This record gives sequence, structure tokens and C-alpha cells, in this order.
Amino acid sequence: MNSPYRNPLHLYRALLREASYLFNTALQDFHTQHIQWSFRRQLSPTKLSRHGVPAINVPRLPTQYETQQLRRGRHYLYVLQRANQGHKGALANVLRMAYARKGKRRRELLKEITTPDPATSEPSSDLSAVSQEWQPPAKFSMLLKKQKGVHNYLDRGGTIKPMPNIPVKNRYGKPFPKSRSRNMIKAWYAKHAHLLMPPLTEKEWLDVYQSATDTKQNPKEAKSNRRPAATATVFAPLHTAGTRDYADLQDTVLMSSQVGKPKISNSARRIIGNPHKMTARFIRRMLLRTVIQNTPIVLADPESGKLAPRWDSTGTKHHRPVNASETQQLVLFD
Repeated sequence: MNSPYRNPLHLYRALLREASYLFNTALQDFHTQHIQWSFRRQLSPTKLSRHGVPAINVPRLPTQYETQQLRRGRHYLYVLQRANQGHKGALANVLRMAYARKGKRRRELLKEITTPDPATSEPSSDLSAVSQEWQPPAKFSMLLKKQKGVHNYLDRGGTIKPMPNIPVKNRYGKPFPKSRSRNMIKAWYAKHAHLLMPPLTEKEWLDVYQSATDTKQNPKEAKSNRRPAATATVFAPLHTAGTRDYADLQDTVLMSSQVGKPKISNSARRIIGNPHKMTARFIRRMLLRTVIQNTPIVLADPESGKLAPRWDSTGTKHHRPVNASETQQLVLFD
């Protein structure tokens, strides 16, 4: 008999249940569809059951591939659980997946950007026959140019650089090999496609912007439909735990009844983590930092009629020191 979360059906139901606890309807819809797609893509149409998992009647051990996929599913479940509890890192990952800052949606939007329009004379995105005159698609270059000015404020690391200057001859005075020029352009193109932040649709971006700036109905606080988390383990008494971590955790639970804020040790913090209370202010700030600050919006320029991306961080910029005047410098040393 498979233990809980090692049975595909149990894991599938647990993932759907945890996705339904997310604070936003858009997040719930995306992660629910992603979970269904992730399970059903592993199955052939003949073996597909009503719940999206195979109906296995004969007991057998899972294969190595099935074990890896179940492990990935359990990791996904833990990320959703920690996001609902208020852990910043897990909540940021959940938001990035839903709003195309990483994962499957981002790859789909990048594919639209890197595919040139056949009606125009844009170069092909096929790099197999690239030459020294090859240029990336116009939309890709436009977004990359606009992102260069705000790239220091984004989550993506790395530096945006111009296309490599391919020499005509090598060090021996012979013509520069085409294979080397093709590899240089491929490396540049792959790196900057990884750095590029694709824009969302105007409707989706405006919806997130209004939620993050509190210009529409305030985002509701997360309503938990589950019972409150236990303050002590129910499978083993705390007095039988032989490790130092559980002893610190027991002390932390006992200190919760004292007046004032209890002091949590580092070993206990590693077990229970450091979750944040899911308030409306916390949700707005996470949307600002994770989605709005890392997402451009493409608008039509009323004068030229061309598409122009715009970045709006809606937050305070990094504070930079201001040069002191002569009078201020003299006062410092009085």
C-alpha cells in the first residue's frame, strides 16, 4: 500500500486542495490548470482516468521515472503550502509562475516574441544559417533596449550587452569561421532571451496593477478553510524527542503564553520557518516587488502609432547619497 503523497491520486488531490487556498482567483485558476496538465501529460489517452491518474489494479513498485515525478509533485505541494502560510520565497515563486515571470507561461510568451512576423522582412529566428549581418527580431530588440535602463531593479541577474562584434579575419589573417560566428551569436541570443522579461497583456497587467496599488477593491485576506495548525506534533510526544531542535521547539511553544514577543532560537526557526501574516498590505507589496516591478506593458504611442514598452515600478527607487555642500562639510567636523 502506498503511503500518502506517494500515491498519485492522493498527491493529485492534495495539490488541487492546496491550490484552492491561494488568495487570488487568477492564482487558483493557473495552478489548478498547471497541476491538471502536469499529471495528464504523463499519460496516454487510453490510460487516462476520470481523476487524471492511471487506474492500476495490480500492485507494483513505481519505476525510477515515476519516483522522480512524484518527488517533483511533493516539492510543488510543499511550495504551495509554504506560500499559503506566508513564506516570502515560496509566495514569490507562486506569483512568478502565474504571471509569466518563470516557467511554462514565460516560455510561451518568449516564443511569440522571438518568432518574426512573416508579413514583414524580419530575419528568420533560425540560427543554423546565420551570417554576420543577422539581427534578432524587431520586437525582441525593442524590449531588450527598453529593459536595459531598468535592469538593475529587476530580479534577473546578468548584464545586457550589445551583439558581439564578429571580426572579418582571425588572428592568423584567415577568414573568420562561420561556425565560430554562429556560436557567438547563439550564445548571446540564448543569454539575453533568458534575461528578457516578456510583457503581459494589457488587461492582465492592469488588473495586477490595480490590486498592487490599491486602486480597486482591496485584495481580501487569505481565508483558511482548514483547521488551525497544531502547536505540537501529534505523532510523537515532545518529551520523547531526543534531538536538540525539538527541545528548542518545545521551549518556543511554552514561551508563547508569556507576555511580550517570545525569542525564537535559530534551531527552532529552521523547523517552523519564518512565515508572514497574510494581510492585504503584505499581498500588495509582494505583487509590487514580484510582478509589477518585473513586468513591462506594451502600449501604442499616440504620435507615431508604434508599440512602446513602459516600465512602472510604482515603488521607491534605491536611495542614493547626495553630494554635501561646502557648508555641510564644514559642519560635519565641528
